[in-house]
Amino acid sequence: MKTFGNYSPNMGAELRVVITGQPVNFGDLKPELHPTSLLGKVSVRFIKKRMFGVKLYGRLRGEEEWKYLGIGRRSPFIDKRPLATEEKPEIREYKAMCYDGQREIGLESDMVSVVHAG
Repeated sequence: MKTFGNYSPNMGAELRVVITGQPVNFGDLKPELHPTSLLGKVSVRFIKKRMFGVKLYGRLRGEEEWKYLGIGRRSPFIDKRPLATEEKPEIREYKAMCYDGQREIGLESDMVSVVHAG
């Protein structure tokens, strides 16, 4: 279509064949996480890099297995899980992957941690 003599960028935009946003490099796509401990919950702010959302995972420091916590579409994600041992502070670790609405894409975020006292 662009090879026709009468083609203009406005025509392409009207026909929706011109991408106006910046392309996404999936090889470098990596969400950012910023957790904050609050009374009774942990607020995990995230930057989803123009994706649908992020899939969040969490664990207590020292655990091997990550637990799926959910999909965050709007920041922050609120982790309302109770303390593993009542009235005993714990270190919670988080990681995430960008999510395009169907699958995880890109790179895993850096693992971040926060001391949470409930």
